[in-house]
Amino acid sequence: MKKVCYILHGLGAGPEDNWFPWLKLELEKRGYLVIVPELPSAYFPTVSEWLTTLQATVQENGDGVIIGHSLGGVLVAHYLLNGGHASKVILVATPFSKLKIIPTIDEFMID
Repeated sequence: MKKVCYILHGLGAGPEDNWFPWLKLELEKRGYLVIVPELPSAYFPTVSEWLTTLQATVQENGDGVIIGHSLGGVLVAHYLLNGGHASKVILVATPFSKLKIIPTIDEFMID
């Protein structure tokens, strides 16, 4: 079975944005099955929607490495706190305190 890697985007982004396509290609060259899920409502996300999407994606494809970018990194923390598992976690530019300038994401922050 191939090793699995999930790449999670942040606020206002999607699977084809930023460096995600490049990283996906590089990891596939190294034998990974790479999944970059489209997290719903990218501009107005809710923890419950994003968490449900991630849980369903991992359940369908198996545990693996999770790379979370920005708000996707905060989602990884919620996933792990809710019983999720990963063989490795990599967080990139992940905020962990309420920014107060982007109220949309304040519900994601863990007190």
